[in-house]
Amino acid sequence: MPTWYTEPIMDGKMTSAKDYILRCAREIDYLAFMRDEPMDTPIPEIRPDDTYYKDLYEKAKKELSELLVMDENDIHREAEKWRQDKIKSEKEFHEKLTLENSRLTEMAKKLEAWQPKHDRINELRYFAIEQLGISRENTGNIEKEIKKIQSIPDDDWYRNQINRLNDDISYLRDQATRQTMNVALTNQWLKELRESLEGLE
Repeated sequence: MPTWYTEPIMDGKMTSAKDYILRCAREIDYLAFMRDEPMDTPIPEIRPDDTYYKDLYEKAKKELSELLVMDENDIHREAEKWRQDKIKSEKEFHEKLTLENSRLTEMAKKLEAWQPKHDRINELRYFAIEQLGISRENTGNIEKEIKKIQSIPDDDWYRNQINRLNDDISYLRDQATRQTMNVALTNQWLKELRESLEGLE
């Protein structure tokens, strides 16, 4: 029975051992960055540098440096903007949950009114009603949450932002270093692969 790797050999479309090894190489962790690529995408000579974590690290450092030079007015303005954004987000989330819960309630009413003709089908009905209950979200007390957000003092917001950014910077620096090392190891492996394939037909 053919596997995804051996199918072109069995179909007679692949006769090159080199092509087969390159096909199998996609399973190796060094090429994990290519797993979502189509199978006919050539394996590159070198892995391009991945700057995802480096970019986030630089962005967090910039955000922290901007935060550290804020005066009292800037802190108040940014804290108030954060509070308004957070309240807006909470209200939108509450509306979403309320809408979803009302949909679940409507479906539950339909199923509670349904009386299947056969007892064994009632098991399915009970299961379906149970799933609706499990999916229901507690919408909580939105007004209480809004008051809590509004009561956060500017200096607490400021301290929390600095702590969050310091944590982010530490994490992102580690991830960026790891990412750079992974790219270097992958490129060394790709070089060794190409050297090993010389002469293989």
